[in-house]
Amino acid sequence: MDFQALADSFYAAASIVSVEKLENGNYGKICIIAGNRPYLDTIEHPMPGVEMKTTKFIPGSEYTTYMPPDLNFENSCYAAAVSKKKHSCLCTS
Repeated sequence: MDFQALADSFYAAASIVSVEKLENGNYGKICIIAGNRPYLDTIEHPMPGVEMKTTKFIPGSEYTTYMPPDLNFENSCYAAAVSKKKHSCLCTS
């Protein structure tokens, strides 16, 4: 699947996230696989007062490359990717 094309098909900021499912049922790495231009602009050109860890997007990097760990984000991605619950993020497992 062309994840970049999928991300680019959205008008609003959108990213494709990969969630590693561990054998014990928990999750491991959560990576940002692709993002459309409005999403990438939030990383590469953050709003004044917002500090990112880096302003260079590298597809497939762990989300914590750009921002501090966020359990709410992780739980939402896990619920969408592994539990197949609807959330505002598109996730793959």
